[in-house]
Amino acid sequence: MRNRGVFVLFFILFSVLVFADEKFPVNIEADSVKYFGKEQYSLFTGNVKATYKDTKVYSDSMKVVFDSKKEVEFIYCSGNVKMVKEGMYSLSKEAELKMKENILVLKGDAKVWQGENYLEGEEVIVYNNDNRVVVNRAENKRVKVIFYPDNKTEGSLSGNKDKEPKKDIQKKNGSK
Repeated sequence: MRNRGVFVLFFILFSVLVFADEKFPVNIEADSVKYFGKEQYSLFTGNVKATYKDTKVYSDSMKVVFDSKKEVEFIYCSGNVKMVKEGMYSLSKEAELKMKENILVLKGDAKVWQGENYLEGEEVIVYNNDNRVVVNRAENKRVKVIFYPDNKTEGSLSGNKDKEPKKDIQKKNGSK
């Protein structure tokens, strides 16, 4: 019975769609993983790194919740969350990926870069189906956006498609 649970865990991790609508393998590495079949979730802890095509997600822990069909319903990341995808780079304390709704929620001092463009707030909600972003502020802090309207490079607003923000910005914000 235990081998069946391990098989289901690996089948789910490598065959379900975690970050997009196409079927590609998802690679998740962590110091440990626990699969809770009855509750229908997996918990990855310690230096978690999830990779799907050109998307990478790093965090201290990641909980992957499945529906009754063993499809990913949502993913919850906590602790030093960093996401990198197609010229976009983000840092936050927590992240929720709501797979069926195609919504990403970054919580806790969220910062997002796309090339030279930048935004920050307490919470950033990305509605992928509507091509819409909402940035909410903390109680004592305003949201911040730096936008360079002259950058018209396809795939990235600045042309620096594969560059992460400068290392001094990363260190200041305590990222990995």
